[in-house]
Amino acid sequence: MRKILLLVSLISVQNVCIATEVLRAKVTKLDLARDYGSYVFIKLDATQANKPTCHQNGGWNYTSPIVTEMDKAMFSILLAAYMSGKSISIYGSGVCSQFPYIETAGRVRLEETE
Repeated sequence: MRKILLLVSLISVQNVCIATEVLRAKVTKLDLARDYGSYVFIKLDATQANKPTCHQNGGWNYTSPIVTEMDKAMFSILLAAYMSGKSISIYGSGVCSQFPYIETAGRVRLEETE
C-alpha cells in the first residue's frame, strides 16, 4: 500500500513540475461551441515549452472550463485581452482535463500595457 501511495505522490508531483507557462502573449483566437461542452479553446501568438505528454494538438495552446464563477472570471480576462490586444500570461495545469489532447489552463494574468 505504501508503494502505491508513493507512486501516486510521484506522479502528482511530476504533473505539477511539467505545467507550462506562456508569458506576455496575445490571444489570437478563442473558440467556444455547444458541441464542445463547457470550455473554451485558447490560441496565443506564442507556444508553451515542455508541454505535458497529453498535449498533442498543435493548433491550440490551452483549454479552460467555463463552469464555476472563477472559470467565468478567467474567460472574462481572456476575452478582454483578445478585444483590447493586451498581453496575458497563462500558466498551465500540467494535465489535459477538459479535452484529451490540449493542456488545461490553470491561471491567467492580464499584463500591464507595454
